[in-house]
Amino acid sequence: MQADRNPNILLRALLAESGWTYEQLARTVNQLGAENRIRLYYDRTAVAHWTAGTTPRSTTRVLIAEAFTRRLGRRVTPVDVGFDSGHLVLAAPTPAAHGVTGAPGGAGTTGAAERLSALCHLETDPTRRPALRQFIVKDGHPPLSLPAAPLPEQGVRHVLRQWCPDADKVMVLREAVGFFHSAHQFGGGHARTALAAYLGHAVVGWLSLCPSQREHVDLLTGAAHLAHLLACMYSDEELNGVAQQHAEVALDLAVAARNRCAYVVVLSGMSVHALDLGHRRRALSLARAATRSSHVDVPSGVRSLSYGQLARAQAAMGNRQEAMDSLRAADEERRCEPSGGSADAFDVYRYSAADASRRYGQVLAATGDPAGAVTALRRSLELRPSQELLARTMTLYEIGCLQVRLGRLEEAGTSWHQFLDVLPLLRSRRAACASAELGRLLRSHPGAQPARSVLARMETR
Repeated sequence: MQADRNPNILLRALLAESGWTYEQLARTVNQLGAENRIRLYYDRTAVAHWTAGTTPRSTTRVLIAEAFTRRLGRRVTPVDVGFDSGHLVLAAPTPAAHGVTGAPGGAGTTGAAERLSALCHLETDPTRRPALRQFIVKDGHPPLSLPAAPLPEQGVRHVLRQWCPDADKVMVLREAVGFFHSAHQFGGGHARTALAAYLGHAVVGWLSLCPSQREHVDLLTGAAHLAHLLACMYSDEELNGVAQQHAEVALDLAVAARNRCAYVVVLSGMSVHALDLGHRRRALSLARAATRSSHVDVPSGVRSLSYGQLARAQAAMGNRQEAMDSLRAADEERRCEPSGGSADAFDVYRYSAADASRRYGQVLAATGDPAGAVTALRRSLELRPSQELLARTMTLYEIGCLQVRLGRLEEAGTSWHQFLDVLPLLRSRRAACASAELGRLLRSHPGAQPARSVLARMETR
């Protein structure tokens, strides 16, 4: 921390406005740090130093501003708190190199492409990669609404095209969405750098060109899906701030493309992330926005996914009946899905029978029926293809935790041995954190033989 000469009058004013004590502000900043996987141990004396004029480190300045943003219900920046900005400046040579200027998607396309390029550059440049941890989760703004009118054809600017005809670019992008969606089944750490390189170099370059309206919209749509997948990978890697950044870019691109399928997919993914972070109201708001946008032109698989996530969010708020109604809606949509798959070429999302059983189990667990939840989650495992490793691993973890709650330590030991069987096949920070939590949970049952068996195995890994 740097010592300044003058007391921080702005911070003192915000403390008075918020009604917080020094201890309450310190505790809130520590909680926001934990939300972003940053261990902080501030107390009232640290806040006293800040009000006296000491400047905390940059990440802490951003967390303090975010704490007041959530408390006061308006945007508060580090400058408003009396500090320097503390924000990580996104700057990369890629946008200029690619000439990202006006595009058929409107003015928003340029900003989204530039942000995407700069974010991807942080991942692909090893010297800048540590900066990914400087992003923190912000209190979300209402999601952008999706325009109903089609994009105008006029104003499309034609430039020289790269080696690949635009129709071929779209075809390549469709294959890439499928490939990276499959790669994510092995954990976010496997392919996130490759996906960031592909997005930041190839895809951003294609978006800078202005081919026909239809093909440009398809490129925007594919970019939205890939940015969403990269957000999911970062979320799995517990890099929650940068995951939120990529999700917002994905939503911008979906809106620019006016593609309802991509829009619903991204909103549902943002709801999943919010719920994982404990932001239940935000998760419910996003899930409701996704289902409201799930019109008939959205593939059945995506509509069922959105209803399944809505059920989870409703259950987290204690609304069991609403959650059950949403699960029924998800099942109805799943049964309506055509056997040949979706007509949307970028739609790689399916609400399978395994997904349906897992959602049902998660709803039961959240609404006070752990025994029923175990049954449903086991059924999900039986239906889940072996290659969907991440989902299988986290389902095993969920089952084991519920079995401990029920006092079924022998069964929990079996579930967690299965969890440890598949864990080495993943590159997933989320799964690794689940393993660490498993260790803490087992140590609370030191006299149980199943707990000793699993702990002994974990210690030899």
